[in-house]
Amino acid sequence: MCRLCGEARLRTFSVKLLECPHCGVLVSTEQPRDLQAHYSKDFYTEEQGERFRFGLELPVRCFRWVRFRRLMRRGPYPRVLDVGTDRGWFLKCFQDAGAEVFGTQLSKSAARVASQRLGREVFLGELSDAHFPEAGMDLVCLYHVLEHVREPQEYLREIHRILRPGGALVIEVPNAHCLTARLFGRHWLGWDFPNHIHHFGPASLRALLERHGFKVLEESHWSVEFGPFHILQTILNALGFSHNQLYSLIQREELHADRRASAASQITMLALAVLLLVPCGLLSVLFSLCQQGEVFRFYSIKGGKVV
Repeated sequence: MCRLCGEARLRTFSVKLLECPHCGVLVSTEQPRDLQAHYSKDFYTEEQGERFRFGLELPVRCFRWVRFRRLMRRGPYPRVLDVGTDRGWFLKCFQDAGAEVFGTQLSKSAARVASQRLGREVFLGELSDAHFPEAGMDLVCLYHVLEHVREPQEYLREIHRILRPGGALVIEVPNAHCLTARLFGRHWLGWDFPNHIHHFGPASLRALLERHGFKVLEESHWSVEFGPFHILQTILNALGFSHNQLYSLIQREELHADRRASAASQITMLALAVLLLVPCGLLSVLFSLCQQGEVFRFYSIKGGKVV
């Protein structure tokens, strides 16, 4: 049964995916048993809570600042909640601008690092267990979080409860209906098994938000952080390199020590990646203009009735 709309039967979409014929959401058949244990072990290093090598932590911090500046065009937001707050850089931008900030995390190491950065506790666990006060938030953010949770509808109900009337919700997720996913099938980076549980297209997520009392004001398909790299890694996968080899290479070695490739394979892959990076960037711009971006983002407000 579909957990999002209640449809009794799901149909086979691919070897690892089921599709709801009513709401169009795709569900992975391969899922982590214990989400908190999974994200504590496989996403961030134990001591420093890091993810990337080769100095790539710095551009990630810059991307978080870009998110902040984009949202502040509609701000200010006195009280901000970031669900799945990574290492706290995004919330730190709001905090420095005078907002009262709150965060949740499933990773123990990331929650510890974010708490130290913010000087206040980031809640470790699921959103519903944090028991934030009703109508207490002005902005709630879910950047690349909703695809990771087992019960997206429970998250949206809880967010509706804790947002003030007219408060804003921002959600960004991979676009499972994008052109790259349809062309390259199983090679698409955005499937990310077993980390991603639910896979959305714009129509399915918009309908889900409306059923839970949100009105979408803005839809965007552009992401300099995810667009070009998603296309690049997908093409490399289709060319026969080890699945997500480039993505594994740029992450801290202890997170993917079991995915080492030969030196020759890595050199060949990196040479191709350099050649393909600019074309992939141009394709990303084109696809986003055609509403076919690798990811999409909704800016919505709390309003209307919960169906």
